[in-house]
Amino acid sequence: MLFLFYFFLILYALLSIIYQIEGRVKNKLAELDRMGLLPSWAFFAPNPGISDFRIIFKDYLDDKTESDWEEVNLYSNKSFYRFLWNPDKLMQKCIYDCIQSFLLKAVDSHNQSLLILSWDYIKLLELVIEEQHKLTTSKIRFVILSSQGFLPTRETSLLYVSRKHPIRHAST
Repeated sequence: MLFLFYFFLILYALLSIIYQIEGRVKNKLAELDRMGLLPSWAFFAPNPGISDFRIIFKDYLDDKTESDWEEVNLYSNKSFYRFLWNPDKLMQKCIYDCIQSFLLKAVDSHNQSLLILSWDYIKLLELVIEEQHKLTTSKIRFVILSSQGFLPTRETSLLYVSRKHPIRHAST
């Protein structure tokens, strides 16, 4: 009985190793593995992220003037020990996932006017509203950019431009 246990354990280990190699054998094993018992390990993403998202916003003032574009600080913790202690990482990941999810919906959406009712859009708008605005700001607009590189002259791509949203300031 113990022999059968070891036999199946070794067989499972061998099949798991073989399953990691792309090709016809993996495809055949995938067809046979209807219950999904064979693990697929991906230590490195097949298409690793090579860009960052940036959100910039603009204020539209009561006197019909516009402010300059300002960037929402998504990556605030730049300390040397953040590889050990980075409590902001969860929030950054949430924002990153929110942007990714929204952009996927924006591509697939047939009704762009309903897109602004999505949870992702509302959260991104809330993030922009929480930024510091001038007291005479009546509307805001935000833009999602993708940037590559580390230098200040990094390459950026425009991904999404929001519509103008009215904003009310809390009364003091």
